[in-house]
Amino acid sequence: MLFRRIYVSLAAPELDDRNLDDILAASRRNNADAGVTGLLVLYQGRFFQVLEGPRAGVVTCYDRIACDPRHRDMRLIHEAPDHDRAFAQWRMGFSRPDSLRPDLRAAVVSLFDLVPPDSPARGQDDRVRREVRAFLAGMRHLPDRASGP
Repeated sequence: MLFRRIYVSLAAPELDDRNLDDILAASRRNNADAGVTGLLVLYQGRFFQVLEGPRAGVVTCYDRIACDPRHRDMRLIHEAPDHDRAFAQWRMGFSRPDSLRPDLRAAVVSLFDLVPPDSPARGQDDRVRREVRAFLAGMRHLPDRASGP
């Protein structure tokens, strides 16, 4: 059974494009070995990331990410088993909200608003669950997800 975790976090103030390229290269390498796929979104200094795959691979990846100094204030907003991958073709896709379809962009931006930095985690909030479901449903219906390796 597939397992998924989604979190938001604050990017380190000194994060630049070179750091981001390093994050994506390491993610793609590690995820390929662990059978993990997903998406990383960067928006106004905050990360939104979806990790999906075998539970052990997702947990190991998440734990490694939690120790990375290139971000802080990591908030788990969703974890659950699922039957289908939303990102089957992406070892780790990357996007900025401007590149997402309007409904997907709205869901991600809404999640950032619902889980502000330095606030209690709100992963069990009904509004958070609703936006996560909307985002994942929208991703499953994209005709072409090949833009992220």
